[in-house]
Amino acid sequence: MALSVLTVALTAMGGLIGTLSMFVTPAAAQGCDQTGSAIQGNWVITTPQVCSGLFTVDGSITINAGGSLTLINGGLKFIQDLTHIYSLT
Repeated sequence: MALSVLTVALTAMGGLIGTLSMFVTPAAAQGCDQTGSAIQGNWVITTPQVCSGLFTVDGSITINAGGSLTLINGGLKFIQDLTHIYSLT
């Protein structure tokens, strides 16, 4: 008897959880504002950025409050010479 009640209760809870999960919005993957591998000019980051690949940067990258930069399977290559001195801050 107790096993039957437990089985019915667990089945009902599973159905309720399944029904509620239909109304939960899926977590959105963080995107990357950069659409190509070449970044021209300064990039000011104010939101979380998740980017993959190698980026060639001809400018500065500044990460402000609320922003973050995560690079997956890649990195940053700065174009720099005597007239172009950039930074990562």
